[in-house]
Amino acid sequence: MSRDIRVIYPEPQVRTNVDVDIKSLVYRLLAVEDRIDAENKMKSLIFAEAKLANVDIGALKAAIRAIRYMPQSNSDSLSDHSTTVKRYLDIAVPHRKGE
Repeated sequence: MSRDIRVIYPEPQVRTNVDVDIKSLVYRLLAVEDRIDAENKMKSLIFAEAKLANVDIGALKAAIRAIRYMPQSNSDSLSDHSTTVKRYLDIAVPHRKGE
């Protein structure tokens, strides 16, 4: 008894819209990652400049965050915002003796 072995080849794959969408997503994300890398390098240079100028980096970052999140605050002014932030810090951060 002889058995014939048949090889079944898969149908040639046609590129689908999903493939095109994935390719587009990959290249768009690569472009975004490149921009993020460039921005992070610029940010590092700015912080290095600040450090050379003896700027308090923690205070600088706190100021940046205060300005960035002001629109989300219920404060009407920077003074109100600062008072609220200070109150929250007083609650969250334990005080040292003598303060």
